[in-house]
Parts: sequence; C-alpha cells; structure tokens
Amino acid sequence: MRRLELMVAAGCTLCPAAVEAARDAVRGRADVDLQVIDIDGDLELELRHRAAIPVVLLDGVEVARYAVTAGELAALLDA
Repeated sequence: MRRLELMVAAGCTLCPAAVEAARDAVRGRADVDLQVIDIDGDLELELRHRAAIPVVLLDGVEVARYAVTAGELAALLDA
C-alpha cells in the first residue's frame, strides 16, 4: 500500500486545489492511502512545512510543494 500525504493549513490559498488534485489522482486506486493532514496547531509539522504548503509526501518522501495537479500526482504514483 502506497501512502500519499498532503500537508495543508487554514488560510492556504493553494491547499484546496491540491486536495482536489490529490483526491482525483487516487480515485480508483485501491493501493493508495491518501492522508490530508492539517498542520495547524502541530508545532513540529508547522516548523517543518508551513513555509512550503501544500507539501506532498509519497511513502514518507517529499515529492512536491505548492501547486500540484492530478496528472503530476498520478505520474508520481505510477513511477
């Protein structure tokens, strides 16, 4: 099972589109677990990711920041 994590926060203007792109990219893929993680209030995650949200991690490795598309995420999942 692959794990796709999307770090988001309130007030992030790019985050809603990234969440939609991630949901589109994993639709129909039973082998991918999508986790949308709100970093607000988690000091460790805030320090690590706040300046670059949305941040996308695939199997624990950062693979994208800022604006992402469903096609880009699907290609990463296919690689």
